[in-house]
Amino acid sequence: MRIALLRVCVPRDGDQFCAGAAVDAEREAVTSAQVEQLQTFARELYGGHPAALALLESSVHGATDEERFRAAAALTALDPANEVTAVQRIALARNERGAERLLRAVPPRVDAGAGLDPDRPHAEKEKTDGPRFYIESGPAFLAETDPEEEHIIRELVPAGRTILKHGEPRARKSWAAIETAVAAATGTLAFGLERFAVPAAVPVLYSSQEDGRRDVRARLCRILAGRGLTTAPAELFLSVHAGINLESPEWQDTLMRDVQALGIRYVIFDPARRFSPNADKGPAEVREVTGFMRRLAVETGAAVETVHHDVKPGREADTRRRGHKASGGDWFAASDCPIHLEPAGRDRTLVVPEDFTFGADPASFSFRIEEDEAKTWARLVAEDVAAEEVGAIALHERVLDFLRNNPGSTGNAVARGVRGGKEAILGALRAMSEGNQIDSVEERRGVKWFVRGAP
Repeated sequence: MRIALLRVCVPRDGDQFCAGAAVDAEREAVTSAQVEQLQTFARELYGGHPAALALLESSVHGATDEERFRAAAALTALDPANEVTAVQRIALARNERGAERLLRAVPPRVDAGAGLDPDRPHAEKEKTDGPRFYIESGPAFLAETDPEEEHIIRELVPAGRTILKHGEPRARKSWAAIETAVAAATGTLAFGLERFAVPAAVPVLYSSQEDGRRDVRARLCRILAGRGLTTAPAELFLSVHAGINLESPEWQDTLMRDVQALGIRYVIFDPARRFSPNADKGPAEVREVTGFMRRLAVETGAAVETVHHDVKPGREADTRRRGHKASGGDWFAASDCPIHLEPAGRDRTLVVPEDFTFGADPASFSFRIEEDEAKTWARLVAEDVAAEEVGAIALHERVLDFLRNNPGSTGNAVARGVRGGKEAILGALRAMSEGNQIDSVEERRGVKWFVRGAP
């Protein structure tokens, strides 16, 4: 063993928290104190991860101090032989995605002059404090076998990806979030559609910091009752108004630890602005949160979903793609699966999955909430929407909403009110009139439009 001093450092509260052991097997034996020092640090930093269990066992029950030291050193990403660490080898063998977390987030530090082998080429480059093993050869990279793409909910919720559910206020985003959470935790269809089947029930965390505990509980009970369930499944976990701050390193570490410890496969934060003070700011600020979302998804293999709102409409028509309307910078860019929700009537929501970064976009659909008069149960019932109908449904809803509040408006007034092109609005008015949704009266100053049946 040629390394004379091993040390790992972790940023904590602005300081460097370090642990290590000085060893030179050519001159002195490994001591029990050195072993215990690394074991303690290994347990605190990494002992809860399945990929590390075998190494932790070896570090405790190794036949000799030398064997125990090597196992404990591997647990802290310290490799006395200057090879790929045992944690890395176990991660590749077991396909444990989170097992490489330490190599990226807490790179080992080898002190300058610490046992460098002068016979190795470019040995002097190892004197730097940068992370090791961050470059790999092309053949080694391509030799890895990737697992098949896994879905928590088919089409909608892929594992290990980031998801963005966003839309205007009152688009029933929270209803949709709880619906997919319950579907995943119970192994039942999401929105009642066969194409949104759940291959197997998985642990889910739904975290809300907007609606109160009473409201979340009532909504959850109604959705469960709509499936004929009287109790929540053991796989469903909740965190309501826990004060989570996704910009806090301490909270990030806590979430990473607990998601891994509980085996959670689907995490939902509802809504983004209650978890991040800078959720509506520019890319530089938002990136602090979206970067963590990405890390949480990659290192735990969980689907990580954020519920967010769109920017308030301006005076002019917003012709951007739906994903670009999410408030704040970087939300769309950082999302693997943007899903837009918009009102499509007083009791209907249009859902448009658009710009998925892998595979084809799932087909759009709309859902409505079925419920009993006493509001003891609720079901979100969906139907598919043809691609060519998506734009018309959204436009017609905006026109209806405007006419409910401004009855007797002319076509020009409607176009200004909904911020749409005149020809498109006139076409929508004609189509809605033929569909018996609106009526019109021709007067001197033009045709005036009304919602049919409105007082």
